[in-house]
Amino acid sequence: MKLLYGTGNPAKLSAMNSRLEQLDIELIGLNDLKVEGYSFPKVSENGNTPLENARLKALAYYEAFHMPVFSCDSGLYFDDVPNEVQPGVHVRNVNGKCLSDEEMIEYYTGLVKRYGNLVARYRNAICFVISYGYWRLVR
Repeated sequence: MKLLYGTGNPAKLSAMNSRLEQLDIELIGLNDLKVEGYSFPKVSENGNTPLENARLKALAYYEAFHMPVFSCDSGLYFDDVPNEVQPGVHVRNVNGKCLSDEEMIEYYTGLVKRYGNLVARYRNAICFVISYGYWRLVR
């Protein structure tokens, strides 16, 4: 089975290939399609959760290439911090502004000062599309 991993990140593709090497899956990434002359759609990851972004990407790539595809996304969440200040999928964007590295350090240092030691966790999501009308979300 040929399966598209909706990423242009060679390290992610390589890691996933090593995990799937025992299976009968030919895993390719977006850059493999680019080398073959295909162009891939630019997907706006404007969802509010990792699950929404994974779905947006997987459906767009399936529509473009008509082959089974899965896409992943993740978000950063802190324990014991109100929802309105959770970074989620918007780690670098705060109050509609894209933060520089220095601004990010200042912002997250401020959260530590306000809430104490922060325990951070990534929430990951995967959307797998195998055919029209059949897709699956996993958290």
